[in-house]
Parts: sequence; structure tokens; C-alpha cells
Amino acid sequence: MNKSSPTTLKMTHYQTKDKIADRYEVYDVLRGNISEVYLCLDFETSQPYALKTLPAVYLQDEQIRHAFNEAGLAWIDLHKHPNVVFCYFMETIDSIPFIFMEWSSKNNQRGLSLHDWLQIGTLDVHFALNITIDICRGLIHAQQRQPNIAHLDLRPPNIFITPEQTAKISDFGMADVIDAINLENPNNDILMRKAPYLAPEAWNVKPRLDAPGGSKFAFSPADIYAIGCILYEILTGYIPFDANFIPSTPNEETKWLESLRQAHEQTLPPALPPNFPKRINAIIQTCLQKENLARFPTVNDLLNELLAIQEELGDVPRDMEEETITSVAEHDNHGRVLMTMQRYEEAIESFTHSLDILFDKVANTYNSRGLAYANLHHYNEALADFSQAIEFESSFAQIYYNRGTIYKKIHSYDKALDDLHRAIELDSNYLEAYHDRGLIYAMQQRYDEAITDFSQVIELDPDFVQAYHNRGVTYRNLKHYDEALRDYTHAIRLDPTFSHAYYNRGLTYYNMKEYEKSIEDFSNAIGLNPKHTSAYYNRGLSYRHMKWDEEALSDYTEAIELDPNFAQAYYNRGNTYRNLQRHEEAVADFSQAIKLDSKLIHAYYNRGLSYRSLGRYELALDDFTAGIKREPYNAKNYYQRGVTYQDMKKYDNAIANHNKAISLNVNYAPAYYQRGVCHHALKQLDKALTNYNRAVHLNPQYAQNYVNRGILRKETRQHRKALSDFNKAIKIDPNNYHAYYQRGNLYQIMERHKKALADFNQAIALSPTYTEAYYNRGLLHRQNDESQRALDDFNQALILDSNHAEAYSSRSRLYYQLNDYQSALNDHVHIIRLNPKMSSAYFNRGRTLSKLNQFEEALDDYTQAIHINPQYAKAYYYRGQIYQDWQQFEDALEEYKQAIHFDPRYIAAYYNRGLVYHTLKQYHEAISDYSYVIKHDADYEKVYYYRGLSYHNLNYYDEAIDDYNQAIQRAPDDPLAYFNLGGVTMNLGRMQEALPYFDTASQLGFIQAGHIAQQIREQIWADMPTTSDSPDQLAFESFIQTHSLSDVEEN
Repeated sequence: MNKSSPTTLKMTHYQTKDKIADRYEVYDVLRGNISEVYLCLDFETSQPYALKTLPAVYLQDEQIRHAFNEAGLAWIDLHKHPNVVFCYFMETIDSIPFIFMEWSSKNNQRGLSLHDWLQIGTLDVHFALNITIDICRGLIHAQQRQPNIAHLDLRPPNIFITPEQTAKISDFGMADVIDAINLENPNNDILMRKAPYLAPEAWNVKPRLDAPGGSKFAFSPADIYAIGCILYEILTGYIPFDANFIPSTPNEETKWLESLRQAHEQTLPPALPPNFPKRINAIIQTCLQKENLARFPTVNDLLNELLAIQEELGDVPRDMEEETITSVAEHDNHGRVLMTMQRYEEAIESFTHSLDILFDKVANTYNSRGLAYANLHHYNEALADFSQAIEFESSFAQIYYNRGTIYKKIHSYDKALDDLHRAIELDSNYLEAYHDRGLIYAMQQRYDEAITDFSQVIELDPDFVQAYHNRGVTYRNLKHYDEALRDYTHAIRLDPTFSHAYYNRGLTYYNMKEYEKSIEDFSNAIGLNPKHTSAYYNRGLSYRHMKWDEEALSDYTEAIELDPNFAQAYYNRGNTYRNLQRHEEAVADFSQAIKLDSKLIHAYYNRGLSYRSLGRYELALDDFTAGIKREPYNAKNYYQRGVTYQDMKKYDNAIANHNKAISLNVNYAPAYYQRGVCHHALKQLDKALTNYNRAVHLNPQYAQNYVNRGILRKETRQHRKALSDFNKAIKIDPNNYHAYYQRGNLYQIMERHKKALADFNQAIALSPTYTEAYYNRGLLHRQNDESQRALDDFNQALILDSNHAEAYSSRSRLYYQLNDYQSALNDHVHIIRLNPKMSSAYFNRGRTLSKLNQFEEALDDYTQAIHINPQYAKAYYYRGQIYQDWQQFEDALEEYKQAIHFDPRYIAAYYNRGLVYHTLKQYHEAISDYSYVIKHDADYEKVYYYRGLSYHNLNYYDEAIDDYNQAIQRAPDDPLAYFNLGGVTMNLGRMQEALPYFDTASQLGFIQAGHIAQQIREQIWADMPTTSDSPDQLAFESFIQTHSLSDVEEN
């Protein structure tokens, strides 16, 4: 048969969770060089079994298959014994032969085989004697059952150690199977495993597959030789004979085997170190003699010598009846196997059966039942069993350890520490005890002691991954981040699949604010464990610090899906929603966080902030008040409640809260700042300035302190100081668009328009959605007669805020100036929609309607303005103009009187009332109004002309002449003044003198003046006297009456 490749041997017949013959469920698969073992549960009987068979490649060979069957039958015939792995029966299933063995439970700390125990370290003399005695007893039992049987493959992997530290021999008869495999398929690897324990005479023996029982000798001294090798290795940690090099190629393997063979055949047995009893050394020397006749004659002789040494050392031999031992061991093993399968109730039944047999002698059984109770969280029962076990066996370190772990789980840390101390006293190499004691020290914040324990674990076992990990956690708690990183990295190097190490290293990077590295580690942890809730949560926190809000939301959501009761995840997702201005969703998350954990104070606080952003001020106040009740000495809750009252414009309440915040923390700069804002709003400017100054003193690097102080100084015309504040704010925070905006406003006031424009531009560049910056830049453009740019800015402001009434108002005025009255009218609609109680909105719409000749609608708007504000002088004035245009002079007169009543210095109202008086021939009243206008505003150039007319009509010719001259001086191109000056001169009979005035009026385009001049010349030539009833004079009077009205609008 050809040698099989390693690839051929890798695949097993069955995998975990398969069912063999629909009856035996596979819990685990163990794979060796020549066999497969399936740890199964029989569903019909609830009996656990270990099913042993050969790989498929070997079962194809009839000789190997025959050897396996013979070995199984010989093993079955050995029956039960405490020191032999029990073989129940053989069965062929789907053409595969299986040996049904007992499923041997293992020691959780050490393992199952003696080989596993030796990997952890050397074992003491007492343990070595007990194990060797057990091996001898197992061999003696086998020889009593089958005188012809020999094991011939005794080595540590074939010696199982129970949790009670009893040795059980496995694989009886399998040596012949190995020989059969090697006969057909020479395999150095198989031989290399047994060679360190192979007697000199066994190297050359040819297999006798037809020997009785499948063995070569009735009794083999080779087994005694192997026992000597095993005893030496238990005591020293080394095999007695070695080739002194490690092979790496097939040729080197052959050389290694030959070298080892020579060592067994030629090298004297090594002596034990002098600290061991000489009698034990003598036993080993006898077992390892080259000649088999020089060894102990029988295994029984070896056993007697071992028992004698045990007695000499004062050890108490295990002398219970064999049947009783076997029964107890069977129940105990059954129970421990059931525990492996997590069938704890059934395990407890098995342990209880053992205790019914030997209730007062089996500490291990109490210990095992205690573990089963512990897994069911029946901690009181577990503690009772561990305590009972300790009463029977007070020197068994593991029981103290187990009881200590239960005390740890129920938070009885002092008792847990007592037990772990005792476990370490009994076994100074007890890794798990040091480790768990370190965990308790860490929980108690006794970090230095915790580090000492974890370091001790690492010293004892440099590959103990959890020790590096937990020492890293402890270092992180001490903020020794570099040391923590080293430990986590070492743990990951030892176990690249250890998700918690990545996770906690990620936390350390997070603490160090190295968020990209923390994200990478949390991602690795999630890759290894996609349901690692905390990894998603903390990666979300890292994303949040990186301002990757959408990624943070995704991770918080994943954490919540994995753990719907994760209050902190709701809380931080709420914070992220709040940061994104998604306040409705934020409120929902904060509310859920509070529902899950009512003690989560910050959730009330942040929900209050979101309620405030939504304008739900009463709910915000409730949340901040809830925070105050829970933390009455926390200034922030009072502060935020104060800010909420500010938003409600309840400044006195706000100030009271800021006062309380300051009383709790006299250096709380934000409270001073906001208290300053309140006093500022109440026009208590000195108090506001005092608070702003204090805020600046406490926090000189907070730009907004300077911005608000600058605003106050700007309002109080301290322009240089205000400019200094804005400059300082910008220096501290070059991205503070408020500072640029306010400085722009200041420059605008100071008429430094270029600088103002530059600041508004910068504010918009930093914040493209800054509505006020667009609005005020629009005002600046309008002031600079840049109408289109102004319109563009007003338009953008309204795109950003469709309810910006001032922007509508300013745009409407600009449209009005551009004679685009319809567009202005459209804006007035929005202004009135936004401010239906604002009288000026109706007034301005009335002016625009007048421009569109919609006078009745305009009159309605002026009337509505007066209805809202009965003292609105301008509305009366413009309503008077409409009545004046409609020649309803009495109504117009009443409106102008009302306008003057509510604004006694309303020049335009005096002027137009004078016109109405003149029209109503109340010339004295007209002259009084015109004189008031001239006294207070000489810029009304027509007023002299109209007062001249009134004087003229009263025949006050000299006064009329003076006023006409004043009118001509102010308007040299006005033909009417010349015309009427000519008329009054003619009235005085000075025809020759009047003629030039008419000529000038005619030259300025007044045709009728030319006609009168011609008549005057004709009269002068004819020497004809003038009369007041002359046709020309009548024409002159008629002209005066017709042109005496003027529609003068307010600027």
C-alpha cells in the first residue's frame, strides 16, 4: 500500500454536529495520526461515548482493519477498572468499525492526557508516584484479564488523568494497529512519537498480527521500560534519552530515529537530580536497564516497590475497594462529560449518585457538582458543595479557586480573595488563581496588585493571552497607555483572533485621541465578532470625534439592534442626531435612553437642548429642572435653564438662573456671558458690559465673548473699542463668521464700505447659509447704488429664510425705488403675512398701491395702519394726499391736522395743509403753515412761491413780491414765479416794470406769459390804463387758482 499524503488524512468521516447512525450526535472530533475519535451523545440512552475508528485511507487495508478489530475485542475483554479507559463494545456503522469507549473528562486547567499535564510543567514526587502506581495497577488488571496481553505503546498521550488525578491507560492493543500500518506504509512520524519510550529489544521485533490477543508477548518487560521513561519525564520534564537535535526533513528523521535507538541501546540511564529520593532514582535505573531480565521481573514487583516508597514518604495510598472506585469514577466521569455537553442537570444527578455511594470520601465529586451548580447559576448550592469538598480535602487548591470564583460572581470580593490566596498558597504555580485574583484587584482599583498578579501569570506562562490582555486593561485604567498598548499587541500576536484584545487596544487609542487607529482596531474586533455590541458603540464614538456623523449613526444603530436595552447607545445616537440638527430623532433617542435608564442625567440635559432647538421651551425647562433635582449642585443645568428663559425672552428668570449657576461656580464663564446677554437685551448696558468683561477675564480665548462685547460697544458708539473686540475675536477664531459679520456692520456704520463689504464676503465664505450676512451686504449694495447686487443678496437671504420680514421689506423698498411697483407689492404681501399687526407694513403697501394708481386700495391700507396705530402720523398724511387728489379738501384738511397733531414737526404735513388752506381760500392759515415750513426747512423751494400766491390773493403785494423773488432765487428756471411776480407788479400799476417778468416766463416756456406781455406792450403803446377786470387780468387770476395745488410726497 502506498504511503498516504497528509492531505488524504485531513478529512474525517464525520464533523461536529453530525449524527452517526441518526443516534450519536458528534460534539467534538479528535484527530490523531492513526485514529479518529468522535465524542458523542447517545440520544436513546443519554449515554456519552468516545467512538474510536481509523481514517478512511487505512480502513481500505484488510490487515490494518483486522488489527483494529482484534485490538478492540482485546480491549473490551479488559472490562471496567479505575486505571483503564473502559471499552464498552464494537459496532460497524456504514461499513466503519467503531470502538465505543468511555468519554473521559479532563481537568479544565491541565487537560486530559499526561502529555497535556507535562506541557504545563514538572509535577511533584507525590503526583509522580500516584500516577506510576495507577499505571502499574492498570497493567496488572489487564494481565489478570488476559495473561497474554501487553500494551507496548505506553507513553504520556495514552495515559489519561482524571480530575481526581487518577491515571487511566488507553489504547490497549493499538500498538499492533500501528505495527500493521508501518508494515504496509512505513511512517517515520508514527514511530517518532513512540520512540522516546521504546525499549531496546522492541526496536527489532517484527509484528505478529496473528498472536493471541493481538500481542507479541505473554508479558513484555518493554512496558516496564516505558514506565521508567514516563516516571523520569514526570519528575524532570525531560525524556531520559534524546537524539539532541530536531529533524526537519525525512532524511533527518531517519537519522534522528537511529540516533535515539543507539541512545536507548547504549547510553546509561540518566540519574535523577540529587534532590529526589534515592530510592526513586533506583527504581528508574532498574526500569531502564538495557537487558530486559535486569528490570523488575513483573509489574507487580515494580508496584510493590512504588508503594513502599509512598509509605516511606508518608503518603496515604488510595485503598478503596476496586468495584467501589470504579462505580464512583464512572458516575463522576459521566457527570463531567455531561457538563462538557452543558447538560448540567443530568450531570448533577450523576455526581449525586457518586455521593450516595461515598458521600464522605470524594471531595472531587463535591467539587464537580459545585461546578455544575455554578453553571446553572445556583450559587448557594455551588458554595455549599465547594465548602463540603474543602472540609474533606483542605489541601486541594482547585476547590478553593472554584469557590473563590463563585464569591467573585456574587460580589463577595473579600471572601473570593481569601479563597484565591489559599489556592495560591497551596499551589504557587496556579495560573488561574493569580489571574482571577488580579481581576478582583483590578475591580477594586488596586491596580498595582493586579498588575503584579497578571505579571506573575505571564512569568509562569509567557503564552497566557488573557494575562497580557487584562494587564493591558489595568494599565489603561492607570492611564499608562504605552504599557497597555504593548500588552494588547502581545496578546494579539499570540492570538490574532482575540477580538477583545483588538477592542481594548481600540479603547486605549480612543483614550489617546488617536481615533483612526481606534476605528481600525474596533473594525478588527467586529470582523472577528460581528455581534460585538460594544465595538460598534465605541467605533461610533470614534467616528463622532472624527466628525463622521453618518458612520457614527450606523454604528450606534447596529449596537442598538444587537442590544435594544443599550441606553448609552440611544443617548449617543441622540447626540449625533442633535449635532446634525435632526432634533426630532434626537428627542426620540434621548427619551428611549431615559426610559431604559432614568439615572442617565445627561440624557435629560441633552434632550432639553433639543427641545429648545425645536422651540418647545416648556419641555426644555422640564428637562433642565429634572437635571437640577438629580444634580442640585451642577451649575450647567441652571445655566441651560437660564438660556431657555432667554429664548423665551423671560430675561429676569434667565438672570435668576445664571445667578444660581454663578453661585455654584464663581468661575463659570458661560453664565457670565449669557447673563451679559440678558442685561444687554434689557438695555442694562453697564451690567451687560460688566458681565462680558468678567467672561473675557475667565475665558480670554472664547471668541464670542469679544463679539458680544463688541456689539455692545458698537451700540454705545464706542467704535474703536468695538473694532478692537471684533479684531480680537477674529484673531482667536479666524473662522468665526459672526465676528466678521459684526465687524462688517461696524465698518458700514463708520462708512468704510470696502472693509464692510470684505467682511460680509468673508462671513458668507465661512458660512454660505448665513442669512443676515446676505441681508446686510444687500443693504450695503443698495446704499452704494448697486441695485442688482443688492437684489441678488436680498433674494439669497429669502431663499435661505423665506420668513425674513426685513429682507422682504428692504427688497420691496428697492423695487419701489426702481419703479418696479408690482414686485414691491408682491413683497408687501409676504411682509403682512409675517407681521399682520405691523402698521408700517400696511402703510408701505399703501404707498406702492398709490404708485399703481390703486388709490382706493391704498386708502384701505392707510386706514388699516391707523387702525393698528392710531397715532401713525404718516398714514394720516398720505390718506390726506389721496383726499387732496380727489379734491375732497375738507377730508384732506382733517387728515393733515391729525398728522400734525401726532407729529408737530411734520414739515410735509404743514406744507400740504397750506396748499389745502389756499385752495379753500383760507389764505391766512395757508400763510401760517408756509411760514412754519420756511422756518424749519428752507429746502422746500416751492414754499416761497405758494406763500407769495397767498399774499398776492390777500393783496399783500410787497410780501408777495418778496416771496416771488425768493422763489426765483431758489428756482431761477421756474416760469411761474416770474409770471406771478409780473402779475403782482402789474397789480401795482407798474406795467413797464412787469413786462420783463412776463418775457422771462415766456422765454422759460410759459406761452401764456408771452400773450400777456404782448397785451402789455399794446396797452403801453396805446397809453391805455389797466383795470382789474381786463381780460388779461382775469386770465391771470384764473391761472393762479388752477395751479395752486401740489402733491408733495414725504422722502
